[in-house]
Amino acid sequence: MNAIYGRKPRILILDDSATARAVMGAALTRRGYEVVAAKDLEDLDAALDRMLPDLLLVDVHLPEIIGTDVVPWLRTTRHVDRPILLCSTRSAEEMAELAEECGADGWIRKNGRPDELAARVELHLSGGEY
Repeated sequence: MNAIYGRKPRILILDDSATARAVMGAALTRRGYEVVAAKDLEDLDAALDRMLPDLLLVDVHLPEIIGTDVVPWLRTTRHVDRPILLCSTRSAEEMAELAEECGADGWIRKNGRPDELAARVELHLSGGEY
């Protein structure tokens, strides 16, 4: 993991599941990332008012809105130009299609291994694509 502007890279996790936020957050924190968690759009909006993360992980299944609608909102309304990865337990094929359709930079399986999550995050932070 590379420091960004002399600080730890910030990862924002949007997921309504406290367990998913905790598991992904712990995996990324152990690898030296600063993690900010949001459980809903209100939390997300407040977090974005405080800081701009270096990468966002957006759950596909949210109670109030689907993650594929959050990505265009982030890009057009909040003007987020940082990598956005969708998170879900759906198949790789489905996730790749959803990510492409909504303008996300990639995807990650929520129930994947912590090292896979960290590798995808690092890849996107370094400007790579998956």
